[in-house]
Amino acid sequence: MHAYRLPAGELSAALGEFAQQSGIQLLYDSTLVSGRRTPGLQGGYSVEAALARLLRDSELEALAVADGTFIVRRLPKPAAKEEPREIRVPVPAPAMTTELSTVTVRDEDFQRLAAQGVTPVTEITREQIDASGYATLFDLLKAQPGMQVANQPEAMASSSDANFRTGAAGAAAVALRRLGSKSTLFLVDGRRIAGYGLAQDGSGTVPDLNAIPLAMVERIQILRDGASAIYGADAVAGVVNVILRHDFSGTEISASAGESARGDAGMQQTSLLWGTRTESGIGLLLNVSYLHADPLLGEQRSWYSLDQRRQGLLDLRSLYSFRGNYLYFGDDGGVRVAAAPGCRTALAADGTCLLDSARYTTLQTGKVGKSVLGRLDVPLGESTRLHLDLRASDLLQRQQAAPSGATVFLPLPREVSAQDPFALLYSFDDIGTVRERTESTLLSVDAGVRGTLGDWNWGADASVQRNRVDDVIDGLVRSDILSIDGEDYSFGEAPPSRALREAMAPQIRRRGRTSLDEFSLDASGNLFDLPAGAASMTAGVEIRREGIEQQPGRELTAGKLLNQPREYAQSLERDSSAAYLKFDLPIVERVDASLAWRLEKTAGFAAHATPVLGLRWAPLDSLVLRASRSTGYRTPTLLELHQPRGVPASSTVWIPQSAGPCAIELATADGQSACQLDISMGGNAALRPEKSVTTAFGAVWAPSATFSLSVDLYRSVRDNEIAAAPLAYVFDHPQQFEGFLQRNGDDQLVAVDNAFANLARTVTSGADAEARWDLDAGNAGRFRLGLGLNYLDTLDRRIAPGVPVSRSAGYADAPRLTGVSSLRWTRGDWSGAAYLRYVGSYELEPYADSASPCPQYKSALGKCAVPPLLLANLNLTYGGIAHWTFTLSVNNAFDRSPRYYDEAAGGYNAAFEDAVGRYYTFRAAYRF
Repeated sequence: MHAYRLPAGELSAALGEFAQQSGIQLLYDSTLVSGRRTPGLQGGYSVEAALARLLRDSELEALAVADGTFIVRRLPKPAAKEEPREIRVPVPAPAMTTELSTVTVRDEDFQRLAAQGVTPVTEITREQIDASGYATLFDLLKAQPGMQVANQPEAMASSSDANFRTGAAGAAAVALRRLGSKSTLFLVDGRRIAGYGLAQDGSGTVPDLNAIPLAMVERIQILRDGASAIYGADAVAGVVNVILRHDFSGTEISASAGESARGDAGMQQTSLLWGTRTESGIGLLLNVSYLHADPLLGEQRSWYSLDQRRQGLLDLRSLYSFRGNYLYFGDDGGVRVAAAPGCRTALAADGTCLLDSARYTTLQTGKVGKSVLGRLDVPLGESTRLHLDLRASDLLQRQQAAPSGATVFLPLPREVSAQDPFALLYSFDDIGTVRERTESTLLSVDAGVRGTLGDWNWGADASVQRNRVDDVIDGLVRSDILSIDGEDYSFGEAPPSRALREAMAPQIRRRGRTSLDEFSLDASGNLFDLPAGAASMTAGVEIRREGIEQQPGRELTAGKLLNQPREYAQSLERDSSAAYLKFDLPIVERVDASLAWRLEKTAGFAAHATPVLGLRWAPLDSLVLRASRSTGYRTPTLLELHQPRGVPASSTVWIPQSAGPCAIELATADGQSACQLDISMGGNAALRPEKSVTTAFGAVWAPSATFSLSVDLYRSVRDNEIAAAPLAYVFDHPQQFEGFLQRNGDDQLVAVDNAFANLARTVTSGADAEARWDLDAGNAGRFRLGLGLNYLDTLDRRIAPGVPVSRSAGYADAPRLTGVSSLRWTRGDWSGAAYLRYVGSYELEPYADSASPCPQYKSALGKCAVPPLLLANLNLTYGGIAHWTFTLSVNNAFDRSPRYYDEAAGGYNAAFEDAVGRYYTFRAAYRF
């Protein structure tokens, strides 16, 4: 017998609160309870009686399928004579396309076999988020099996490059199936999110996971399958749906602080979560969070260096140093290098002056983040509800790189001797490091109404999103200024004045903005009865407008900065619309089918249809077999279509003589000519959408209420991939690239105006596996074990027809095996968790049989392959004091330092390795 006090109101909210008060697990399809009301519950009842009262007059019932586990389902029809099976439970179709999973699990993360759908869905619950030990959504997602880092906040972290690279600095993005960020669709509460304000490169934007504080996330759903039929373009590899915390009663205040075992990389985080529901059913929620994180520089970690002799590897510190190195003509016709007088970085034994750019480089950005989430939920009659969501965030980040470097050619006397230097390899150390400050702001407003009409559920939703980034860069050196007001830059002989420094390295500004406006209508319900159950349908229409605006500063548009390409101002917009249908058909007993079809029209392109077919068969009560075949597509981005043509760069290119003659021919050999050509790159308005086909087969075995295992095999083929056209292919197929080859009045080849083209192809295949095991050990407590694995069998890329395929699985940044496992324990007021991340070994070569094989000296040391990575996060929580919980977390508990054998990357691969080391975090939360 339990004492309950649940007010009348929305059924879904009441069931969630009931599950928490009762300590039970409730499983139900969200469409069953959407729009339904409950009379509430007051007094003492058994669990079964309380559920019956909550579901009174709702045409629903709760069926016990195991101790402490109930499934909510429709009441059987009076004519039905067969008793319901304990495990075989039909699950109706989802009410709207924003639900990736057909079942909501309360209080536990274990999903019954009855909840398994046609396509595999991984759900990361709030409990799993807390157990992981990660502080950001980006860190949590990049640790998931099979995830690829598509963009990281530290734009320079993995390259140790002294030359700053402008781009989507500050953005954090991941991707599924190693098909790139443009093929993974990210949703927040089922709605697309606007891209980061700064373009990642010349081809488009990425979603910024840093704009979503992890403290605001309720759970995450990952659909690892092509889903363009339901969710539209960009869902080629799958969908990641981040569901925010909208359903909460009470007030929770939390604060946490962290620091590495070395006393640096400090972090402080606070959050306030408040929610209530009035007697009239109005729901209110407010979530406010604040984050401050100190930066971590390369000089704070001894292992991060371009000098990797400690691992038996090479010293690749740069000759572009301070005060630099002179180049001389040698007596043997070669070039001799010697340090300029007064080397102030590091003088090597061979007499050269070296600079270790890794020591200057940011390993972890400094962050100051502020976010707010608000929600208003209002009943409109008995079967309709209105909601209004507001989300805003502001994130300030700082990072830096080594000073700019340049080759300075010196004036030579008429009679040149070996004692006269002809060039200086120099780093502008006295001008300062390259420092960047990005501030990204996000505003998202969503309003919607949902209700029921007879047996049908319907909804309408409208949203507006704006993402803006202000980027400020100091330390980039102009190539055209070395003096001002009579003062000459002395290349380190004397410190430059402030005026000269500011003239040589003016503050650079960039601004970017993206926008996304959407409107959608959807409806779902049962169509007719089949022998095995009701056939259901989901239908909907969508309209959206996307826009991007890029405003580089004057110095960037002038193209006068060292080592930096010219940038261009751009402002682009376009509209899209779509209609979709999805049918769920219980064909015969134990066999279900799912059929979806979507028609989408984007401005400038013909309408495109994408069908999906899925089958589900339960030959046993404990076994489900499933298969699906889905088609996908990705419309070219606005930048891929309309990127302005860059400034031509003179290059020496070998071309077939049939493509000539060229104006400047340097050499000929074997039917080819070495020509000096001006090469430029731009967008291509004639691009076509990328297309993909994904086939998947899987099995789910759940022999008991405490154990389940799923294995899914997949193969995805993506054609018409958009990439820069390879020059060799352009020359061999000039008829396909009309206008690319530029000739003078004498019909001589002088330039190539290159562009993006639909030439590439990628094939990827592998297997996903997940296991869940729940063990009650009596007085020792309760244990929950979770395991997720991804095995990458194939990752084959071909840049153009007829070009050899690059087999990349198991090579650079594409390990074959990745996985995570978690062990959670609860006993009384105590709970604990161990979270392990595994990354398998992979070769350093970019792909099999590449033109850049592992060098002999690495092979002799056994360092052609990166060793497996195992990182462990541990935490312990105590909740024995009324209203309080306290958590101590230790990330990278074994203090594993990076082991990566690429000297040019400083011995560090930011996609997988942890740069901070052992890290301690203490969190206190008060709830009332």
